[in-house]
Amino acid sequence: MQEIVIEALLKGVFVPLVVAFMAVGVIRFGLGERAGKNLAAAAIAAGVLTGAVAMNGWPSFPPIAASQKTVYLVLFGAVLGAGIDLLARPAFLLRASILVWPLVIVGWIGWRQLASMDPAVLFELAVIAISSMVIFWLLFDDSVPDAPAPPIAPVALVAASIGATIVAFLGETVSLAQGYGALAAAAGGYALWNWPAPRYPFGAAGLLGAASAFLALTTIMFLFTETNKWALAVVLLVFLCPPAARMMPLGKSDAWAPVIAGITSAIPVAIAVAIASVL
Repeated sequence: MQEIVIEALLKGVFVPLVVAFMAVGVIRFGLGERAGKNLAAAAIAAGVLTGAVAMNGWPSFPPIAASQKTVYLVLFGAVLGAGIDLLARPAFLLRASILVWPLVIVGWIGWRQLASMDPAVLFELAVIAISSMVIFWLLFDDSVPDAPAPPIAPVALVAASIGATIVAFLGETVSLAQGYGALAAAAGGYALWNWPAPRYPFGAAGLLGAASAFLALTTIMFLFTETNKWALAVVLLVFLCPPAARMMPLGKSDAWAPVIAGITSAIPVAIAVAIASVL
């Protein structure tokens, strides 16, 4: 049992963390000042994908299982985001991706449920899709180079992923817990480069790559598991914390803004874990 736990921590946490941290440096110094800086957040997707391969191997294409689709959604999202970053992040492309990409995620993972045309199922899919759009939009503020505050979106991703990891584990959905854990570690590896001073913007590659991982896993959790849905819904409140952190006295401080975002994010995470433990 101890060997299994150690192996899970190594592949699901240590590998994504180290790969994402190293990938930031490789991207930044390998691609130069402008392109490297703008694409640095793609390192999160690199960490997530490496963790997924370490745990389960590379899935065949076209993927069949929802977990296999998650890998390709992260890959395609990061590539699409990188293209937007290289085009200097046109506002209309970013906004279009915020509206369209969540529909792609929910539609591809839940296409069987969508095809059933069951009104109750369609309503659930619509709620998931709208919630996904809102989360993308809340993260959008940190995806532009002239964001008014330090990039603290990765902090929200780390906190939400940790919360979802615990909720999934308590719900005995170990594979999803591993996926969330890998995302938390990869986002943390990127975030380390941006504290105490922000260095690299959370670009479209970060937005469409990392957020795709979280939303794909969350869609799977809602549609295909018996995990406590109320607890998971509370976890999503974490994404309201970055805007709230910016309104606080130290919310625009390079060093303190991520700390404040982390502290405020811990509140919904703690509530979610309590709900999952009791109900």
